[in-house]
Amino acid sequence: MQTQSDPAPLCSCGCGERTKWNPRYKRWGKFIFKHAHGKTKNAARQAKLRPVVEGEPPVTCLCGCGKPVVARRGRWSDYHKGHQNIGKKGLMSKKGLLALSERMKVSNPMFNQVTAEKAHRTRGKNQGPSKLEAAFTLSIEKWNLPISFVGDGSLWVDRRNPDYRVNNQDKLVELTSLGIRRSDHLEERTVEGYGLQTIEHYMRSNWRTIVVFKHNHRSQPPLQLKEILENFISSTDPECGIWHFNRWIPVYP
Repeated sequence: MQTQSDPAPLCSCGCGERTKWNPRYKRWGKFIFKHAHGKTKNAARQAKLRPVVEGEPPVTCLCGCGKPVVARRGRWSDYHKGHQNIGKKGLMSKKGLLALSERMKVSNPMFNQVTAEKAHRTRGKNQGPSKLEAAFTLSIEKWNLPISFVGDGSLWVDRRNPDYRVNNQDKLVELTSLGIRRSDHLEERTVEGYGLQTIEHYMRSNWRTIVVFKHNHRSQPPLQLKEILENFISSTDPECGIWHFNRWIPVYP
């Protein structure tokens, strides 16, 4: 039974300081406040941090390459981007990363169609339609066309999830813009690189497709596109093609 009159014990982190009395639990603390995770380790790490000094040039990477590092929150980073794994062994070494990359090309779980569909279906339900898709859906409803949105993963054709399907028919409508924004660049989509390849992909499974290019969610589709979609829906042998912003490009009779 500890009492407040007992001498204060030393902190268990090994710093040499004495702990304080806890009046709530009526006992001496085992650690000084914030020493429970190892003061000596934190102190050693703080000593290695390199503060930014105004007027001084950037410091170099700790791997020895000589390249400058960036500053974050008033401290210089330890390594140039991607250099933290140089010299390490095991999974995170350069050799290990290359081996992992080669292995994933063969055993990537997303190559399994069931796994890929399940992952994309979950993502589609969580994210919902994009602004471009939501605006185009409003136009379809306004024109009273029997076309349903299936871009949430509810329909898959040869490992691809189309955007729209004509109700009870093997006909699809794929919607896209000029490009798709990736993390660091704009992936441009063209008639040859995206439109034709999309139609050919679905044709292999006997699905007819119209690819619609829109500038953005604010642009209104013209009535000419409505007439093309109506003919596409009513025809028994529909014509595939690409609506490229303001002109129609027929592809397959």
